[in-house]
Amino acid sequence: MRNPLTARPTAGRAVLAASVALALVTPFAASSIPAFAATASSVSTAFTAPAPRLDAVRLDTPLTVLDSVAVASNGTARVDLSALPDNVVAADLVVEGRWAWKATKISVAAGDMTAAAKAAPVLTTPVQDLGSAQKSISLDGKDYLTVHSSDASVRVTVKVVGYSVETQPTEQTTTLAEPLTVLGDVSVASNGTTRVDLSALPDNVLSARLQVEGRWAWKATKISVSAGDMTAAAKASPVLTTPVQNLGSAQTEIALDGKDYLTVHSSDASVRVTVKVLGYTFMGFPAESAPAPAPAPAPAPEPTPTPTPTPTPTPTPTPAPTPTPTPTPTPAPAPTPTPTPTPTPTPTPAPAPAEPQLPTEQTTGVPAGTKLTVHKGNLTIWEPNTVLDGMDIHGIVKVRADNVTIKNSIIRGAATPAKAITHFVWNTEGNKNLVIKDTTIASQAPSPYDSAVLGYNFTLERVNIHTVVDQVTIIGDNVTIKDSMLHGNKWYANDPNHNGGPSHDDNVQIQAGKNIKIVNSVLKDTYNAAIQITQARGKVGNLTVEDSYLDNGGCTVNIAQMNNGPLENVVFRDNVFGNGQRIDGCGIIRPVTTNVVSDNNVFVDGRPFVLKRG
Repeated sequence: MRNPLTARPTAGRAVLAASVALALVTPFAASSIPAFAATASSVSTAFTAPAPRLDAVRLDTPLTVLDSVAVASNGTARVDLSALPDNVVAADLVVEGRWAWKATKISVAAGDMTAAAKAAPVLTTPVQDLGSAQKSISLDGKDYLTVHSSDASVRVTVKVVGYSVETQPTEQTTTLAEPLTVLGDVSVASNGTTRVDLSALPDNVLSARLQVEGRWAWKATKISVSAGDMTAAAKASPVLTTPVQNLGSAQTEIALDGKDYLTVHSSDASVRVTVKVLGYTFMGFPAESAPAPAPAPAPAPEPTPTPTPTPTPTPTPTPAPTPTPTPTPTPAPAPTPTPTPTPTPTPTPAPAPAEPQLPTEQTTGVPAGTKLTVHKGNLTIWEPNTVLDGMDIHGIVKVRADNVTIKNSIIRGAATPAKAITHFVWNTEGNKNLVIKDTTIASQAPSPYDSAVLGYNFTLERVNIHTVVDQVTIIGDNVTIKDSMLHGNKWYANDPNHNGGPSHDDNVQIQAGKNIKIVNSVLKDTYNAAIQITQARGKVGNLTVEDSYLDNGGCTVNIAQMNNGPLENVVFRDNVFGNGQRIDGCGIIRPVTTNVVSDNNVFVDGRPFVLKRG
């Protein structure tokens, strides 16, 4: 069903789009976004390494780190975690208590025991019987835990069933399957220069391997290449000296030093120059291995030929008998005229069903008036088919089971600002069919490290996400976002995740995956992009964005290939784009090698919608 904003053009289309934009777009305060004074052709952004990546590890066999140790009343026991890897930032625990002579509260803290941990015990044990509970705990750099019992001596067991590790980006080198021509047979004058745009390369490239070609110089000339503007050092070390009239070619690797362009110089003669990128080195993570191809189907069996039947001889026809003469018929009486029937009135047609309306803050998130049960602390869901309904979760949720539903709830994150990258909902272990609907996800203690949803195999329906930096991060297949509102991103001018530079906030970031749909949703209020596609973890394909409102960002949709080649089957259809891009008119930017189907997309002010080449 089509969005009413993107129905095929009518006389009132531009007016309708403009009026809806006024209702949807919350104007930024002048001080909330830094001025963007540079033009697209003059931008040179300093290199920033990607943030560390958090990977969840599930242990096939739980690791017992405290085994039935007696903890005295109002006493503590220390739990050594040195068996875990050094880069563990959080641990998923099962805590058990037994044989207490009266009920007692068991608390767990990273490092030494704290008042906050005592105030939020993991469990209260029954008298003499076994009590057990699960808890995810941030380690904050500590390699031990402390366990406390409030009111009675109790024997405590602690098992680690999983953990999260922080992986730092490293230098990765890629070779392009096909060289990327960034300067194609351009004439460079004697002692002249020309600029070479590298914006098609990922933002985090450290160096590029180039093939430089020069031809048709009337005399030998030296061709030099420099990152950014031409320098004396680059002129002193030319890449090649071309022969007279003939082709000269050489390869070189050049450090980009955060520049997104090159300058080419010819010393002594006019020459036609071509520059191709053969590969590059970047800061990132090793790409996930591609899935094995499906086996070829077995050939169909050869059909058994049907024997040709022997034709039956055609009999000799018998001559037709002479017909008996037909008598002249008696004229029939004139028929009685039939009266003209009274016409049946045509029924009034049923009205057409209403077109879907774009979501608002009133139609998304936890419904007004919902009675909520407060849960303080993190949740890890191990039981398939679990339904969380009407919860107010002061913590994060990790999903470790299939067919989990979270509805009519609020997920707020921790009560104190995060000090490491924290996702409020994790579905990263391959579990299927997570559904989050009629739910609000927003930080109660905003931090540059806050993100909302991470994973794959999930559906967001009528979800309202705000007050976090990154809202949805997709790292695999089968994701649907529909009838939802993603807005109000947090943005920091000095973000520790980007070496003190500005936040790279996105409504949706797609690092890998196929079968991804964004339908009838609102994505806006970002500084970086509404939809950022990186392919940092693998191929992206079968992506459809339709009947939605998208706005803001440098370019509202920013598509990069990294080292995984062109995206496949990418469709943007019947969407309305706002005017809030920092680069005017940049609704969608994509590499020249990625084909994007753009069908009936419009800007809210009626300007023609054109894809930009990156």
